[in-house]
Order: sequence, then structure tokens, then C-alpha cells
Amino acid sequence: MVQNNVNDVEKIRSSWKAKEVDEKASVDFWNLFAETQKEFKVPTFEDNAFLKLLKDNNMLYPQGKALDVGCGTGKYSFALSKSFKYLLGVDFSDDMLNLAREKSAQLDIDNVDFQCCKWQDFDIEKAGFYKEFDLVFAHMTPAINNACTLEKMIKASKGHCALSKPTKRVDSVTDKIMEYIGAKEYSTNSDSQVNNAIMLLKGLGYEPQIASEEQIWESKKETKLATKMHLNRAKQFVNISKEDESDLIKFIKTFENDGYIYEKTNTTISTIYWEV
Repeated sequence: MVQNNVNDVEKIRSSWKAKEVDEKASVDFWNLFAETQKEFKVPTFEDNAFLKLLKDNNMLYPQGKALDVGCGTGKYSFALSKSFKYLLGVDFSDDMLNLAREKSAQLDIDNVDFQCCKWQDFDIEKAGFYKEFDLVFAHMTPAINNACTLEKMIKASKGHCALSKPTKRVDSVTDKIMEYIGAKEYSTNSDSQVNNAIMLLKGLGYEPQIASEEQIWESKKETKLATKMHLNRAKQFVNISKEDESDLIKFIKTFENDGYIYEKTNTTISTIYWEV
């Protein structure tokens, strides 16, 4: 039985790899996304399922520390600032982190810090993160995209971990664009990551729990910004030549309506949580 677990873990580690083709395109995408997040709201325990989940499962430590992996604008770090003595958010987008720091100053929150890093390449032992945090969480971020990045979450925690991903996701525009460039794996990427995470955790001897929440998102972006974002998302999955890029831009603009591109997303937010 033990040997089977070892074999299963090694199999997942070898098969669950990051599929990013263009790292710069990934950073550029999230820096562009920051332009749409300048007026974001901090979620509350009253209206947010993820925060309720943490509270209901005793994952809050008023005298402890939390690590927010792929923190973006830091809204969940801010939401949890009264539930921990100290929080650290890490992300690879400078523009997202700049918004986070601005918001921190506006809210006069002094127990949350932010650090720019790519989690996949981050050395947690060298940084002193090993077993340093009571809660390590990653909410709706591509930072956890392979076995290595998930195991770093585990190693940084001495209490609990929580990972949220959008599953069963259907995007009215993005899906058509990704199909156009032949990136068939896009629509099921998060689903496979959740499945791999659960199998890896079980193989390592943990007892992961899962919660789900149905959500519908609607977005409206100026065509110029939306085009840049779609291009950079596409480049994360396939190599695109200059000629292909020109054709793709023309295709993206077919979705334009009065200078904007509108999109509707139906998804299930799946949150895996476990005790270390």
C-alpha cells in the first residue's frame, strides 16, 4: 500500500507539469488585468464563501501568520487582516502589487506585506518560509499550476492550506478564441489541476476536503485592452508568429460591440482544503 502511494505520487509529479509557453506573456496578461482592478472591493465574511469556509473550518489564527500565494491586488489578505497577526502576499505582477500597496495605505492596514516573486521558482527554504505560516492559501490564481507549486504550499504551512480554482468553466468569448488557436486544453486546464491536486494530496497522506460554489461573471473591456489581454493569454498556451498574431487580432475584433468586448463566464469555484 505504501509502495503504491509512492508510485502514485511520483506519477503525478512527473505528469503534472506547468504548460506555460511564454512566461513574459503571462506577466503581461496580469499586469494588463490590473488595469481592470483599480476599484476593487475587499470581500467580507458575510458575503464571501471562501472566507466563510476558512472560518467554519477553524483555519483562522488571530496570533498567527498567513501566506497568500498569487495574491494579486491583495483583497483576501486585507479581508483576513483582522484574523491573523501578520499576512504576506506574493505575486509575480508588479502592477497588481502596486495596487495592493496603494489599497493597504488607503485602508491603513499595517500587518500585511507584499513581495514580488514567481512561486514556481521561489526557494521557500532560502526565504525562511519552511513551516512558517499557520495558513497558506491560493485563491483563483495560476501560481499553483503543477505538483511542485502545490508541494511548496504544504512545506510553507504548519497548520492549514486552501486552494481555489475555477472548474467547469465556460467563457463566452475566450473559449472561442482558444479554440481558434487550437488550445483545446484551456477549457479543462483548471479541472485537471484540481483532480491532480486531490490525487497528489491523498498520495502524500493528507485528507483533502472540497467545497464548491456556482458563480457567473460578466465583464466589459475596451476593445484595445481586451485584445491585448486575449493575445497574451493565447501566447501562454501556443507559440504565435507575427502573421498568426495579425490574424488572431482580426478574429478577436469580431467580438467587438460599440468599442467594447463583453464576456459572460459560468463556472464552479472548487476549493480544496486540508490540514498539514
